Amino acid sequence: MTATPRLADPPPSASPSWQVAAAVICAAILLVYGTALTAEFISWDDPVNVTSNKVLHQPWYVALAYFWTRPFADLYVPVTYTSWLIESRLTELAFGVAADEIAQRPVLFHGANLVWHALASCGVWQLLRYLVHHRLAALVGALCFALHPLHVESVAWVTEAKGLLSAAFAVWAIVLWLPAEVRTEPANRCQHRPGWALASYVLSLLAKPSAVVVPLIALAIDRFLAVRPARRSLASVAPWLLAAALCSLITQQIQTTLVTELPKLGFGERAQVAATALRFYVVKTVAPAGLSPDYGATPQQVLATASALDFAVPVAVTCAAFLLPGRKRWLAAWLIFVAALLPVLGLVPFNYQQFSTTADRYAYLALIAPAWMVAAVCARLPRRWLATIGVLLLVTLSVLSFRQTLLWHDDRALFQHAYELNPRSWVACNALGHAAVRRGEWSEAERWYREAAAIQPAAAGAYVNLGRICELQGHTDEAVAYYRKALVLRPDYPKAIEALQRLGQVRSGP
Repeated sequence: MTATPRLADPPPSASPSWQVAAAVICAAILLVYGTALTAEFISWDDPVNVTSNKVLHQPWYVALAYFWTRPFADLYVPVTYTSWLIESRLTELAFGVAADEIAQRPVLFHGANLVWHALASCGVWQLLRYLVHHRLAALVGALCFALHPLHVESVAWVTEAKGLLSAAFAVWAIVLWLPAEVRTEPANRCQHRPGWALASYVLSLLAKPSAVVVPLIALAIDRFLAVRPARRSLASVAPWLLAAALCSLITQQIQTTLVTELPKLGFGERAQVAATALRFYVVKTVAPAGLSPDYGATPQQVLATASALDFAVPVAVTCAAFLLPGRKRWLAAWLIFVAALLPVLGLVPFNYQQFSTTADRYAYLALIAPAWMVAAVCARLPRRWLATIGVLLLVTLSVLSFRQTLLWHDDRALFQHAYELNPRSWVACNALGHAAVRRGEWSEAERWYREAAAIQPAAAGAYVNLGRICELQGHTDEAVAYYRKALVLRPDYPKAIEALQRLGQVRSGP
């Protein structure tokens, strides 16, 4: 078999250089996502990871030792916490604030997210340049990746810096790893790159363990484009597979107690959940409307409304990939899309499924595939058509992403939107309650917390929140009752235990 024929690069005068492409990508990201720099921290995990993270307040060497020797918040992601530690120290120096006042100065954290996204997007341009051998088409594809509305959650949410960092390292690991058969430069310029590629991949795993799928993405590129023997393909990613296996074992050990709380499903039920999730990501990639931080697609919810039609979209895309001209390229892209989503489709339980199986941020790496297909199509268009279609597509994506970014300004804007899309979102109700507490609107907060408890009676956090509101209003007995109810649902819940201790209650039992 022979390798897929390459298209020649356009003349140098018509081809954007690396510096020009990087500048265009960075400028586009700043223009579309720049309003995130004025956004607040969100009450959804940002306090746990950053604003109320007491480890970040420790001396830098103590904090580093902590994050690199043990998990934090049910994940071992030391690269991400090291990044947040640096941003915390820079915030203290730049604004002259104390460690416990960082919550009032989120700009450097949001700025770092923009940098990580730009780094990943520039890596995608470099990757597409090698895959389609047409720099301008690769730039259009990379901009589609950079500006897609599904990325707004990752870029505008400080907590998801871990996904951005992981993706940036992962993309550059693939770029550095690419076999000589795919590259345009001589092989002798790549001879030392496998080591750098492995180092970048390990950093990706240490930023977020979802990078375990990256070897599958690399194999899809290798097998369908470079057409190397299977033995050479596997040998080239063997160190990556070993690192991924080790990371999976560590993550499994950390999250064992969490996933055991999820319902036990048979293989058929898990396949149904996965098909529904895959359909969701295909549809949102093509038509990114109605995006929300909480879709409420728990396994139970999915199965209650599932049908055989959920398999239709994945099957249709697979058939199309087989039938379209240049099917190897389309099949490789479809495999990359599926492989990138594999850990979060629900075939294997994961912790976030207690809220939803689907989330916008899970599509981050998967969007490399449609970006590649956009670039591949553009590479075959006359320059006039390429410019026209490229501009229309990018303007549309930019407008949608800009509007979505505005929603991430604060809890009230974001979760009011989420509640309107999904009135059964107890996550949104909780967050709106938190926003009301910060405004000092006790009755409003209590209303939202009661609605959250009604939607999800098994959520211990809702009762702790109700207890806190009662405590703030001086209703101590009622507060104690709510805290004890939370302990009935979750006997080891630290917030409930601390609250009872604060009120002088002896915890003899729930």
